[in-house]
Amino acid sequence: MIATAVPKKADDDFSRALQIDPNERNTVLNCVKLFKFHNKIQDAKALCSSYLQTNPGDSVITEALRRLEA
Repeated sequence: MIATAVPKKADDDFSRALQIDPNERNTVLNCVKLFKFHNKIQDAKALCSSYLQTNPGDSVITEALRRLEA
C-alpha cells in the first residue's frame, strides 16, 4: 500500500466504525486524533460534541474537546 493511501484507508475505517457504534469512546478518540492530524479541528470538535450529547458525563471526551478549543 502506498503512503498516500494509508490516510484514506484510516478515514474509511474510522468512518465505518463510527457508523457501527458512534458511542464507542476509543473509536471517537482515535478519530479525533486523525482529524487533528489532518488539521480538521472543526470536524473533531463536532465529533466530540455529538458524542457528549449521548454521553454527557464522559470526562475523557470532555477533556479532548477542551484541548481542541484551547
